[in-house]
Amino acid sequence: MYDWQVKLFSKEKLYLAGPECFYTNGYTLWDSMRRKAEYYGFGVTMPSDNPVDMSSPDRRDHAKAIFQNCARCMNESTAILVDLETFRGAEPDGGSIYELGMAYARGIRCYGYTRDKRPLTWKVQGAHLADGVVCGPDNKPLPYADLPFAPSIVGASKVIEGDLSDCLRLMMIDLEEDGKTRHLGCKKHSKTRPHRQRMTVRWFIWPVQSAMTRMLVQSTNR
Repeated sequence: MYDWQVKLFSKEKLYLAGPECFYTNGYTLWDSMRRKAEYYGFGVTMPSDNPVDMSSPDRRDHAKAIFQNCARCMNESTAILVDLETFRGAEPDGGSIYELGMAYARGIRCYGYTRDKRPLTWKVQGAHLADGVVCGPDNKPLPYADLPFAPSIVGASKVIEGDLSDCLRLMMIDLEEDGKTRHLGCKKHSKTRPHRQRMTVRWFIWPVQSAMTRMLVQSTNR
């Protein structure tokens, strides 16, 4: 790491989202993720750093306290890195996706990483072909079956195949490129736009639906 890189990355505060807190020894894993980001010079905002009042007997008060704590951390963050690993079903952790939405609404950098980029067709249990159409277990057409995640996830963030280290490296490249653009006086657009509006290039390439359907038809006819 060069000094200029550390100075550049130290301006950022990363919100690390994912289901890790629900895993066995999850907070130990979360701490190792923080240390990995800090090694590269990034600041990290973690909701687990702050005490949360859970003394109320009403669980709705618990939910409110948890949300307010997450919102405070989000307001201090400059980017979110979301672990999109499937959790309690074929989709990622619902809380993490909500946090991704919060980050997108603020206009900060949004990244996601996954170790399973297969389309939902292969992830949803009970998915099957009916008259050449991919359907879910309820026999209704499975929307966006060719995407790896819901459209709101794919559209709101840069999603790459890999782990946290891969996601950090991508963000480092983005920051370095943005830094060069500023110092060289280059202009990417005729006018300044929020970061979320500049993210026109997606890092996720999913299978073409027709090809996926042919694979399903072939496997069904066997």
